[in-house]
Amino acid sequence: MNVMAMAWEIARNGATQFGGKVKEYFSEALKMAWTIIKKSHKVTVESLKAEIKAAYGSGYAHRDVSIRFNEWKRDDDKLHRLYINIEDNRAGSLNTVYITLKDNKVHSNGKNATFKAFGFKVADIVTKHQQFIIANFVA
Repeated sequence: MNVMAMAWEIARNGATQFGGKVKEYFSEALKMAWTIIKKSHKVTVESLKAEIKAAYGSGYAHRDVSIRFNEWKRDDDKLHRLYINIEDNRAGSLNTVYITLKDNKVHSNGKNATFKAFGFKVADIVTKHQQFIIANFVA
């Protein structure tokens, strides 16, 4: 259920229970619905890794795919990156996605066209959870 539909449902329940018009309850119901949605979509390191692994589809489900997060900084501080390395036990490195921490841009590298397509999917996931990733993996 999306946040707006949930908010209208909460507002209708409030109007039914306490009287009044549904629209009078909507503002507070929207705050309540947003809180519920945020709590239900709480990101963890495990859920992030599972989402990244799922981007590779069923062809990699049986393989031992590992995901490592490595912060890298050049001595002069001009380059500061967080690398997300995706590897498996048979093919080695599948993709590297990294965030340049000066401008918070997400970049993707793949070793061939197939892995580049996967890399773009992973880059989208990293972009979606970028603040969580930076908060948890940058010293």
